[in-house]
Amino acid sequence: MQAIKTYFVLMERKHLFATLLLLLCIISFVSCVKEEDDTRTTCTSGCTVIMGRILTSENQPLPGINFEVNYKKTTGIHYILTRKKAVTESDKDGFYDMRFHLKDDELLQDESYRTFEMNINLERLDPELYILPKDMISHIDASTDPPTTTAADVAPEITASMRLKRDTVYDVNCYVPQKKYIKVTLKGFEPQQKGDCFEVCTLFPWGFEENDWNDKMLDTKYGIGGSGWDRFKASTEDQTFTEVPFALNDSNIVRIIKVKNGVAMPEDHKIYVSGDSPTNLTYEY
Repeated sequence: MQAIKTYFVLMERKHLFATLLLLLCIISFVSCVKEEDDTRTTCTSGCTVIMGRILTSENQPLPGINFEVNYKKTTGIHYILTRKKAVTESDKDGFYDMRFHLKDDELLQDESYRTFEMNINLERLDPELYILPKDMISHIDASTDPPTTTAADVAPEITASMRLKRDTVYDVNCYVPQKKYIKVTLKGFEPQQKGDCFEVCTLFPWGFEENDWNDKMLDTKYGIGGSGWDRFKASTEDQTFTEVPFALNDSNIVRIIKVKNGVAMPEDHKIYVSGDSPTNLTYEY
């Protein structure tokens, strides 16, 4: 009996020690997270400049959009530094301009991971009127049968990592198209074996300017965004999806994914979407 009592005492002490060790690790990690703010410092010479314009459909400006640049340094998991370098917002014509001085330690190349991160906050944009990140990322709920896929609950922001130099000007333009929902009907889905599918997704201009792309599927100087995979996948013979996002007043690609008897047969259909047309699209399996 005494041996059993001793065993449980030792186990309790072991659990207590593990809990204390975990707590110390958390405290140690948090204490190593450091934040600094350089935004009150005015750059007078050798400035790094990030400037550009943010637009929506038909080259209309997006005013009042918040921009921020942070310097981040990470060494393993033991030390993290975030240094806010500049903040601003786009003017009435969609233009923005950030000027700041790079410190010596921000230019070092060593075993630490050092980068600059640019964030564009889109939370002031109406998610019913503009294509935002949640429209392009899927959340799959595997607890349902069959699994259900919805738009992911992600932050309304655009983020890009950058390598910056002193006394250099960077032109960074961005595009966030207006959104139009179009009904898409997928007809005749009759799977013959497991893995057969009938799915639609859309591709459209979105995000940062990407002038070095030579093989774009759309004629645009911006990046290519797309509606989340597995969101609009037929599970019945005739199925209509009412909230498929398209870029308004712009060229889009309707990508149809068909897998029949294990053979993939993708189709791309390029269409221009205006305020009046199309209102619905139908594709046969």
